Amino acid sequence: MSKEYTLSFYFDSRRKKGKNTFPLKLRLYHPPSTKEKLFRTGYYFTEAEYNQAVKLQINKGEKKASKERKGEIVEILHVLKSKANTILKDLPEFSFEAFERRYYNKSSKLDVCNYYEDYIKQLETNKKVRTAEVYRLSLLRLKTYLEYKGKPTTEISFETVNPKFLEGFKNYYSDLGRTNATIGIYLRPLRTIFNQAINDPNSGVKKSLYPFGKKTAKKFQIPSGYKKKKALTKEQLKILFEAKPENEYQKRAKAFWFFSYLANGMNLKDIALLTYGDLNGNEISFERAKTRTEQSTAKDEIKVVLPPFAMKVIKEYGIRKNKKENYIFPILSKTDTPLEQSNKIKNFNRFVGQHIKKLAIANGLPSDISSYWARHSFATFAINHGGASMELVQESLGHKNIKTTQNYFAGFTTDVKKKLSESLLNFN
Repeated sequence: MSKEYTLSFYFDSRRKKGKNTFPLKLRLYHPPSTKEKLFRTGYYFTEAEYNQAVKLQINKGEKKASKERKGEIVEILHVLKSKANTILKDLPEFSFEAFERRYYNKSSKLDVCNYYEDYIKQLETNKKVRTAEVYRLSLLRLKTYLEYKGKPTTEISFETVNPKFLEGFKNYYSDLGRTNATIGIYLRPLRTIFNQAINDPNSGVKKSLYPFGKKTAKKFQIPSGYKKKKALTKEQLKILFEAKPENEYQKRAKAFWFFSYLANGMNLKDIALLTYGDLNGNEISFERAKTRTEQSTAKDEIKVVLPPFAMKVIKEYGIRKNKKENYIFPILSKTDTPLEQSNKIKNFNRFVGQHIKKLAIANGLPSDISSYWARHSFATFAINHGGASMELVQESLGHKNIKTTQNYFAGFTTDVKKKLSESLLNFN
């Protein structure tokens, strides 16, 4: 690595800091790319001090620095350069970015907080505001636990987060009344952060430090809550579809709930993002917001054939200015910032969930129904009564892994099992 860079100091006489002092900066030059970059050191010296300690010369008219002050400055320079050299030697691959991240970190090593903060910025850049909020919450819960343990929260080393630490984290939040499902929400982002650090050649985090896996003495298993199948039966769907809304709010919520159900269980965020360019007659082609990124090139489109009721929802609630770039439904605006868009989608989810719940309760249906039940109900009905295979439902939902689709499926009905039983000896 020694031939790949050169280190020196730069006295920035352009930026006066008071009492005739100026900032000292570290200059890193990379010969292969002929690029250089300056890094602040946090130290300020007078020009005379710089000349005598760094250049080892005294210019005409300058007052000679004391032996003690000169020695102090020389020691500071030695520590700064030593730290920089150590970082550079530890980098498996040279880059200014990797050096900068470690140089401004007090421990000279990347920690858990660094990775959280970088990934949150990345999510926000890709307009994944809600996911960024989940990672912020995860980091906050991690810091809260460390505060409880009396540990520093500004730097969290990967070595610290071992199975014993995670077990304590789980017990702490369990004692506070958090469910296993909630604790899982706190910890899954941390697992992702670990994987990113291990895959980063400049992190210094070894695979042996990875604390997650099936529960053993050396691994910690993230707890998961009881997975209740959130799907309405065929009979319950009929009741909800025929239910008479008590007001316009319930009518609108019912319309969008069934639009989601009929559009392959389309997520409400994806409904909000639909444009007239996605609509061709009674067919919709769209890319799920969950898997969409700014960097993506090849689109993984989902195609939906809308039945008459869904088309009626578009006619009744869609905007009239049907230009290709316009949203179909007046939920979002093209001028929304990512945060504004996220808040509007959150409110849309809350609206549908709140009023479909009231309509369901009034008709003797499950009180914990939400907008997400439409997606599970589609998957279950399609397999039990629509004759769809698990693979077809997987494609319709836009799942990469069929195991995810299986989690959406509420199980075969008694009638389906009865038909199977009766057919086992039917050899005609």
